Amino acid sequence: MISIPQQPQSVVEILETTGRIWASSFKSAFPFLLSMIVVLMARVAMVFVVNPNFALKPANSPIVISPVDLICSIILWILLLIIVPAMIYSIHKSVINYGASFSAAFFMGCRKAFPLLLVCILYSLIVLVGSIFLIIPGLIAAIYFLPSYFVVVVQDKGIIETLRYSANLVSGHWWRVAWLYALITTIFVMIISVIVFGLSFILFYLSFSQTVVVGIVMCLSLIVSSFLTQYLYAFGLAILYDLEIRKSTSS
Repeated sequence: MISIPQQPQSVVEILETTGRIWASSFKSAFPFLLSMIVVLMARVAMVFVVNPNFALKPANSPIVISPVDLICSIILWILLLIIVPAMIYSIHKSVINYGASFSAAFFMGCRKAFPLLLVCILYSLIVLVGSIFLIIPGLIAAIYFLPSYFVVVVQDKGIIETLRYSANLVSGHWWRVAWLYALITTIFVMIISVIVFGLSFILFYLSFSQTVVVGIVMCLSLIVSSFLTQYLYAFGLAILYDLEIRKSTSS
């Protein structure tokens, strides 16, 4: 267990705190991490079962979705909608105490799934509307409301109150939050790119078929992305804690 920092942190200190949060929460969050990997892998498996030769189709070929594929996809996305808040909650609880049990975190995931969905929808609409006006307002709004994904899970606030609280926290620290997320996003993209292009080159060099290469690369990318996602949630919580400290010390 680690304690929430009591003083505003530098960029390096936030990254260090993120690492400690990720390490201390790994055990409690691992069941949900594993569940996320299973759900995503099931989605990949569905693609190959429904359409085994999809990797060989031209990019402009029409997409055909069967009713069974649609129903299964909806079920898998509902499971993800429960897993995500459950993982965030378990990471958060590992910071403020010794963690949450699987059942407690799963129950919280079920409880927060719908509020998180509403926040996602409102966030997307706000960013979309803002992006219509020369993109810049959408980018500004995207940063202002980023903490809302974590606030809605770890605090008992209404949807609108969550968005207002998030914007209030980021106010005065927009460039700092934007820089932090740009940094971590760049690192993640570089990691995934190295894996995708490096592995693809090796597999094609070994004369594997295109379908096999796409399947292996997709599966490995999803596994790595899931581990990075857990780190991203720890990162988002570290930023949230820092913003709350900065807001409390400035008021």
